[in-house]
Parts: sequence; structure tokens; C-alpha cells
Amino acid sequence: MALGAGGLGLAAGGFIFARDRYRQARARRAIDNVISSVAYDELRNVLLPSGTGEQIHVNYLLLTQRGLLVIDLFDVQGLVFAGDKMSQWSVFGPKRHFTFSNRCPCSKSA
Repeated sequence: MALGAGGLGLAAGGFIFARDRYRQARARRAIDNVISSVAYDELRNVLLPSGTGEQIHVNYLLLTQRGLLVIDLFDVQGLVFAGDKMSQWSVFGPKRHFTFSNRCPCSKSA
């Protein structure tokens, strides 16, 4: 009897894991479709040279009507405090707080 209950628990856990993975993949495809809809052409997961011998990874490099658009996505949970004029953005999550750099050229002061 215990073996049957253990097998049932394992099957339920596997189902929940597979369902969550499916939902994540579906949400990512929806994001990809929305981002792709604004571009004439796109490159995904691009390594760009930084000029110092290093490389910068960006998720999307889009060719749009107004020029090139660089999109880098962060999958975070919590509150994000950001603005186009801020050089550092902050994320306040349920378990931790961290900041990251806004690499947008519009954040540089003239």
C-alpha cells in the first residue's frame, strides 16, 4: 500500500513539474512573439563585443523602423524600481534585494 501511495505521489510531483515547465515555455513563446512583432528582422541571444575584449550578452537585437533596438530580459520576482534616467535599477524580491546597471545610452547625463 505504501509503495502505491509513493508512486502516486511521485507521479503527481512529475505532473506538476511538467505542467510548470509547459507554462513557462508557453509564456516565453508569448514574449518572443510580442517582441518579434515590432521588428523587421531579429537576432536572439547575441554576443556583442564591448570594446575592452569582453562580450555582452543580449537577448534580442531587433531591426526596427527607427533603427536597432537592444532588449535584455531579466526574469525576476518582486518590485522593480527603474527609470530611463537612472543608472542603477533595483529589484526588491521576497528573499533578497539587488541592483543592476541600466546600460541604456539615454541614462547618461549630457
